Amino acid sequence: PPQYGLFASDPIPPGTLILEHRSVVLPRKEYIQDPTSQYTELCGPKAHVRILGPPLSVALDAREWGNEARFARVSCRPNALVRPMIVQGELRFGLVSIGGIGRREEIVVPWEWEDGSVVHWLLSL
Repeated sequence: PPQYGLFASDPIPPGTLILEHRSVVLPRKEYIQDPTSQYTELCGPKAHVRILGPPLSVALDAREWGNEARFARVSCRPNALVRPMIVQGELRFGLVSIGGIGRREEIVVPWEWEDGSVVHWLLSL
């Protein structure tokens, strides 16, 4: 199957808004409690869903509606984050670089594992 990703067409300096992250915004708790999200089984969100913790505590669900930002994959070495921003008085979300990103480099965001996930034990092995 094809692999999708988000790649920089030009170098991106640190702290740059790469693009708006368009998605359906819903309360984090609603997404987690929805059995179709399989959040408990996966110990994290499905592909194309980003979770932002307090104080916002929202889920950004771009599985059915969104833009290219949905193709930013997750990595242990992220170079971007999803951040809230105010645009003309309205809350929106953007993909922001946290380090310099080179031309043709993949734009990746951090994993969003639950605190109790077994994946955290891997560091101690």
